[in-house]
Amino acid sequence: MMDSDSVVRIPLRRLAVVTVSLPFGAFFLCIYLSLRHNFDLSTATHCGVPNYLPSISSAIGEFVPQRYIWRAAIAVHSAPRFLIAAMYNSFMSRILPNIKFYRVSTCVCVLECAHILYRLYKETGDIFEVPGTEHYPPPPPPQTKGL
Repeated sequence: MMDSDSVVRIPLRRLAVVTVSLPFGAFFLCIYLSLRHNFDLSTATHCGVPNYLPSISSAIGEFVPQRYIWRAAIAVHSAPRFLIAAMYNSFMSRILPNIKFYRVSTCVCVLECAHILYRLYKETGDIFEVPGTEHYPPPPPPQTKGL
């Protein structure tokens, strides 16, 4: 019989397998879709060297269906990681009530998951953009003096 204070009971092993399988399966699905639909674009290089598989960044972030599949899998994958951090915090507070150092590792885990979600939906070019400079034209190219 279930405890009176538990709402849902999920075996930790099953939760761990599902959590690990989401990015793993999404990664191989993205590579398959890149090879199937965008083979020439995903394996092209600027120096003309032939590639037979796309790079990771090309497979998961360059083409539209793959990008959304990857983002959805990582977003769903992060929810159990937040849950495991909360479970760890609860467990450690019961077995070590006088020692509060475990809260540091819980905070680091939560910050890591939050940063992964932030980086997932924030494009790299948007992160390094300086506010207020988007209206200025780029500087002119340097002048070379003739001999």
